[in-house]
Amino acid sequence: MNVTIRDIDRVGDVLAAVTEAGANNIFGVYFSVSDPAALETEARAAAVADARERAASLAELGGVNLGDVQVISELIGQAAPFPRTLGGFDMAEAAMAPSISPGQLSYNVQIQVTFGIK
Repeated sequence: MNVTIRDIDRVGDVLAAVTEAGANNIFGVYFSVSDPAALETEARAAAVADARERAASLAELGGVNLGDVQVISELIGQAAPFPRTLGGFDMAEAAMAPSISPGQLSYNVQIQVTFGIK
């Protein structure tokens, strides 16, 4: 069974309620973002800026000027985001509402950019 809770402050109460209702194992409490599109766009922009900066550094080291972008692509198929998990725990130990602390999620994109040189 999967349960979606949108209010982080209620997670402990929900876990306590399911144990009171008879659940004896909970595996995989995961945190995620409901609409990651804006975060992915931001990660993409940061990746392109990083690629340009690295390419400019390499061009300078090579004694050439960085040219225009020739090819740009995003590598698709990676696992993202990397959710924080609480794993499984013994329900007897969770008789009182467990304390849940939100962590951080990382959104990563991989791009490949080919620049020309002048």
